[in-house]
Amino acid sequence: MKRHQADLLAVLALFCVYAATALLLSAIGASVYRDAVGQMQTNYDGRTSSLYVAEKVRQSDVNGAVGIRLLDGGDALVLVEQQSGERYETWIYVHEGMLCETLISSGAKVDYRLGQEIMPMQTMRLAQFEQGNGSLLEVRFTMPDGSTSAIDLFLKSKAGES
Repeated sequence: MKRHQADLLAVLALFCVYAATALLLSAIGASVYRDAVGQMQTNYDGRTSSLYVAEKVRQSDVNGAVGIRLLDGGDALVLVEQQSGERYETWIYVHEGMLCETLISSGAKVDYRLGQEIMPMQTMRLAQFEQGNGSLLEVRFTMPDGSTSAIDLFLKSKAGES
């Protein structure tokens, strides 16, 4: 009888060790998965913001059409375009933790609160330098989690209004 109880205790102890190990491995796996998803989201946000700005700039790459201005204490990318004889400006900027875009008539006052929200963003820093027969636009993003992303664009055109 005692032998039977000892066997039962040994099996029960082995089962408890197995269950504890399975729970520990599940917790570790969940933590690794959560970290991987967070890193993938950060990478996605960085790539998306860079590609978004790059595409907008490439669409507007003509002399004087790409410029940098200050808006509400931060940098704003200003893209000028002509449509049906009218001049319009697309402003891309960060406001209250969001990358935003707004389209206005050239010379109109920008109301940054009315911009279309694109994606979460902490800051966007811009710099433009003359380079031979074009210019270099440096764009640096800080994501909400503090990570950074950057893109350097060589423009065929000269710098616009700064």
